[in-house]
Amino acid sequence: MSANPDTPAPTGRKKPAQGKARSDAALGHASQNTSSPEGAKEGAWPVVPLSEVVEINPRSGDDKLADDTLASFIPMKCVEEESGRFEPLGDRKVAEVRKGYTPFRDGDVLFAKVTPCMENGKGAVMRGLTNGIGFGSTEFFALRPADRLAAKYLFHFVLQSSFRQQAARNMTGAVGLRRVPKSYLEQQPIPLPPLPGTAADCGGD
Repeated sequence: MSANPDTPAPTGRKKPAQGKARSDAALGHASQNTSSPEGAKEGAWPVVPLSEVVEINPRSGDDKLADDTLASFIPMKCVEEESGRFEPLGDRKVAEVRKGYTPFRDGDVLFAKVTPCMENGKGAVMRGLTNGIGFGSTEFFALRPADRLAAKYLFHFVLQSSFRQQAARNMTGAVGLRRVPKSYLEQQPIPLPPLPGTAADCGGD
């Protein structure tokens, strides 16, 4: 699973409060468009490469964080499969996790890159992180959607079974430690729900 050793999870865990079940309706734009990725009809929505609307593993601003700033620590085992729920394994000082871990912040989408975690649907929308920031396994892609794309829509898009199955067929690496290449993810086409107020906005008149 994760390339980084995860410290043992504490006992007496609280009920995960982050994320929502995947049965929730996927959102389109932040305007509460409730269109789902599965509902996109061919040709009805514009389709662009993922890299055009999503920044993968962004690190901008990490160097400006003070070493003693606290951040949520989220190893692979703290993210559930398919449900979108997660529970941080406590907080860590930025100085302890700045190197060797994947940084992210509130609003980012975590998506496992390594087998079998990716196939099993480990991923979540980050919410409620300590100081709005977190660090976790390097076996996560941190996906930061542009303003025109809602994080929850992105989460449901990459967690689709069909998307994961195709990604699994394009993994690289040794048997037992295969990963989805960043270059593959960047090239994947994603349909964009209509912006509010446009003729194609299914949430309007």
